[in-house]
Amino acid sequence: MKPTISILASAARPDLWIDWYKSIGENQVPFEVIFVGPNKPGFQLPDNFYFIESHVKPVQCWEIATRNASGECLIHIGDDMFFEFPNSLDTLYKDFLSYNTEKLMLSLQLKQAFTKVGTKVEMLIHGRHSHYTGGSFSDKVIMPTGFIMSNNYYRYLGGVDRNFISIYFEVDLCLRVIEDGGLTELSDVCTVEQIFRCNTKSLYTAYEYADREITLKRLWPMFNIHAKFKRSTILEPFSDYKILTESQGPKGQWV
Repeated sequence: MKPTISILASAARPDLWIDWYKSIGENQVPFEVIFVGPNKPGFQLPDNFYFIESHVKPVQCWEIATRNASGECLIHIGDDMFFEFPNSLDTLYKDFLSYNTEKLMLSLQLKQAFTKVGTKVEMLIHGRHSHYTGGSFSDKVIMPTGFIMSNNYYRYLGGVDRNFISIYFEVDLCLRVIEDGGLTELSDVCTVEQIFRCNTKSLYTAYEYADREITLKRLWPMFNIHAKFKRSTILEPFSDYKILTESQGPKGQWV
């Protein structure tokens, strides 16, 4: 059966994957999982869970996943983001369809759990409004923390810009949705919990400055709540040529 939803991630923590998969629980909507990254799991994955080994930079791993996805909708997620409710896919897909438009990026609510000295502190984040400058974009702009989007619309927008290394590509994608006259909304039915382990080195933050300060601000130089969102340069998409083996654009490695 062709999947309705493709859940995709650039991923490198196979020790989390079985528990992550269990967090999906029982859903009626057909789905597939495609994780792309450098660390091959040493165990059998479920029949609808696919792993593609690649050592290219994290953003490119995500783009590889999208090019192998066959679902009607794409869900972007991290392999450390656990669905809070077992029927999350069914409710999220229903929520997505209720907007009755393909020009939509519907973000997931994110609950982050920080573990420090045996104490767990939880914080619920409703979209990332301040990832660009430290100030607010607009109450009408919901930055993605994980999202669902039409596969056709993602391809129409052109996918990821190859100048990103690890993060903020989804913010660029969000702003392209707005530039195109689309909607960025926050789902009120689907929450994921992201687990941060203090003894685990981040796979992404090593490139935060390069992706935000060099790439994102160059692509979107004018930002305030009154300005029209306008990208300063055209998209530089990834090429299919050696996409699995050679990082394109600025280089970056999994750390």
